[in-house]
Amino acid sequence: SKTQIVEGLSSIVDQVLDDDHKVALATKLENVVNDDEWSGLIKSGETLVNKHLEKSDIANKNPKVKIGLINFKYNNIVKGIVTSKQIYADSVVASDMTKQRYFDISQNGLGENNIIFSATVFGDIENRRIEKKEHYYAMLIEEPEAHLHPQRQNTFFTYLNELKDFGVQVFMTCHSPTITAKTSIQNLHVLQNVNHEVKIVSVKNIVLEPKETSYLGKFLDVTKSQLFFSNGTILVEGISEALLLPVLSKRMIPNGKYSIEKNGIELVNIDGVAFEPFAKLYNSDDNTRRLATRCLIVTDDDRGIISAIDFQSTEEIIDKDTSKAIIKHLQTLDLLDATNRMVYGADISTMVIPGLVGEMPFIRAKIEAKNSAPSARASKASGFQKNNLNTVTAEITFEYELMISGNNIDLISNLYATMHTGTTFLDTTHSKEERAREILIFLNNFKDKSELAQQIAYNIDNETTWNGFVAPKYIVDGIKWLIDG
Repeated sequence: SKTQIVEGLSSIVDQVLDDDHKVALATKLENVVNDDEWSGLIKSGETLVNKHLEKSDIANKNPKVKIGLINFKYNNIVKGIVTSKQIYADSVVASDMTKQRYFDISQNGLGENNIIFSATVFGDIENRRIEKKEHYYAMLIEEPEAHLHPQRQNTFFTYLNELKDFGVQVFMTCHSPTITAKTSIQNLHVLQNVNHEVKIVSVKNIVLEPKETSYLGKFLDVTKSQLFFSNGTILVEGISEALLLPVLSKRMIPNGKYSIEKNGIELVNIDGVAFEPFAKLYNSDDNTRRLATRCLIVTDDDRGIISAIDFQSTEEIIDKDTSKAIIKHLQTLDLLDATNRMVYGADISTMVIPGLVGEMPFIRAKIEAKNSAPSARASKASGFQKNNLNTVTAEITFEYELMISGNNIDLISNLYATMHTGTTFLDTTHSKEERAREILIFLNNFKDKSELAQQIAYNIDNETTWNGFVAPKYIVDGIKWLIDG
């Protein structure tokens, strides 16, 4: 407020003067102002006011008022300091007296005045530090983001970080992801209300490797740092999940009970599979070293993808070149598709690779293991699951699960055909698993997963023919755990 700013300015100038100097300054101003012209003007006004006061009030109940230009005491003079901010440069206004050069503080917005007030406090503290260096100084700031757009929050917080140069400790409460993203992750203390009990976690106490701390510090930009303010978090590996999970969650139950937006759930696309640093924010066995809210990892199990390295074996005497030959032979037999994933329903029981008859049991066992079990990466993600963290995985990929759920394959296949009018797709005489795997290959070739996801999301929200679209069971189970526990 204007009063706070004036008081802050008063405090700054007050500290550098002793009492005698203050009296001398006030007397100097009084001698300048109290000339005959000013005295006569003020006296005339006083006479008129008292005349009307005498006539309008009860007899003998109207003590005369004394009017003066100013009470020439130092503290009163300082409180009369005018603070204003220029709104037009002199070069713009020039001699045009109809344009206002300055805004009085009372004309500013609250954000503008908050910054001005903060600057006066900074000046006050700097003076105090000069006078009494041995004292401890702390600044308590509540919600500095109020009435400031993100760029001004950035510059304000950057300057706050410089205060350490003259020995001031800053304590700040905020709800701003902009400021949170600018803060060192080691300085964050997260307060979360869980079942009417406030839990406090210092992020520096969460067990993270130095590289993980550095990674999170760089990765938690303005949007992703919102997870610290959410009622729960979903971590996904790509744009498709990020686009579709909000609409799928609304469709789980028509009244929107499980809408992640309505439930204050933050969806974070980590654009990859580096889940471990995030997982450690939630899965510690020590509840003082983990966030109090829940986190759900949604990822693909990527089963069925086979690479040459899978067949390399010292015991079987299968080297790198032989392994590549095995892959090429599987492709020749149409057992691997264009993404090196085993073809749906492929029969390898009678498969023979020339020159490797004795090694066939080993090769078949490797193929069956890769075809029926999640990838090592997916297994690692599932291994993070404990306490406030859960992991759910799609069979093969998120897009595949979407297509084989309910009768979604018909809707998605028709939609994808409109995106690629010159392409022929398997018809309804084929199983939905076969049709879904074919579209996965096209998605890999055309690189248009995000475009398909965007159109699916639009149709779910806007097309009545898509009312029967079904959310995959693993997504339903994961979101219910996140919200219901």
